[in-house]
Amino acid sequence: MARCLNTRSGGRHENPDDTVYCKRCDFLVQGAHVGAYEVTDLLGSGGYGDVYQVREPAPLSRMQALKVLRIDQFNEKAFWSFFDEARHISNLQHPNILPVYNFGQLEDGRPYFVMEYAPRTINDFFCRDGGDRRPASVEELEPYVHQAAEALQYVHKNGLIHLDVKPGNLLIGRYEQLLLSDFGIAFYLGMQAHASRGEVTGSAAYMPPEQWQGNPQRNSDQYALAICCYELLTGRPPFQGNRIALEYQHIYTPPPPPSTFNPRLSAEIDMVLLYGLAKEPNKRFASISAFALAFQQATQGIKERSRTWQSADAPTIVSTKNVPTIASTRNAPDTLDIWATLAISSADALHGTSRTLTLPDGRQVIVSVPAGTCYGQIINQKGQGRPSRSGDLVGDLILTIVIVSTEESVSPLSTDDGETTMR
Repeated sequence: MARCLNTRSGGRHENPDDTVYCKRCDFLVQGAHVGAYEVTDLLGSGGYGDVYQVREPAPLSRMQALKVLRIDQFNEKAFWSFFDEARHISNLQHPNILPVYNFGQLEDGRPYFVMEYAPRTINDFFCRDGGDRRPASVEELEPYVHQAAEALQYVHKNGLIHLDVKPGNLLIGRYEQLLLSDFGIAFYLGMQAHASRGEVTGSAAYMPPEQWQGNPQRNSDQYALAICCYELLTGRPPFQGNRIALEYQHIYTPPPPPSTFNPRLSAEIDMVLLYGLAKEPNKRFASISAFALAFQQATQGIKERSRTWQSADAPTIVSTKNVPTIASTRNAPDTLDIWATLAISSADALHGTSRTLTLPDGRQVIVSVPAGTCYGQIINQKGQGRPSRSGDLVGDLILTIVIVSTEESVSPLSTDDGETTMR
């Protein structure tokens, strides 16, 4: 006799040796053969399907993963939706998307597809020696944020919105690469997988306001990825509670800065994640790639700041209104543009501010920094750069924003409120 792989209370039912799926609970039976694959274990269960570990036939004998539609979800619409999921994934050829290798049907008509076996999630990757989860460092997490964003940007370009981005769907592959998985509720522009406009589907802890309201957009995935980063860096998501409480918080409650729960996180990281968690999709980064780039720049800023401030061509550091401000310039000989870095506090980035900058030629320029400015954002002051010798052309003043905490120590060179001298 063979036992089914139902791990719930009262499961593990006995079945004849040649049984594929249990006649009492419809879970697959350990040792059964589905096509050419031998079923070895149950990996997990989701809202629409169960995922099993299976073994390829000899001589390869590699472990793969098999996802089969649950019997309580089995109807004609679900069958074609499941088929669409497999087809969409198989058409998404990307190194950071879990690949699909095969598709078929069980004897009872339920569809299944076979995927690469990736037993670890990103949660499993950040653990202490004893196996307990620990917060990731920004430097550890950044490569995986980049890979997830690359995969999701590719998904968006192919007309899909994932809608279920969460740590459990960010798998770690054989070569330590991130693999985006589970397109079971993806929204396909022009056609849906399981989800459709007007329906509320997804994982409550990671859903943006517009998804709760049945109107998902591409930037919905950015919001969810920002929550993943928040949770991995702090050990908890920004909002907690039951489904009703989570819906209210996602729609109405501003998320606390992640540094509230992990004081080691910088103001730059706070700003990037809070920008990605804006309630309105058009207030977030223009794309998920832009979100990942800002996260990367914030990470580089943390690593490079001390070296930059001590280098020979370090930026001029001043104090304005008791908040550190950095202004540095780099001017290529063949351009009239002036490139500069301007550092502001996280409060000024959040609420907006203005600065009076004194340029190398003595001119003073007032720069307005809008509310919601993020780390690495470019502010272009047209016509405020260096004039040509003839005077008929003038370059631009191009500022890159850097956000610093008010606790960082600097040596004041000027104490004029709101005025910064650029050298």
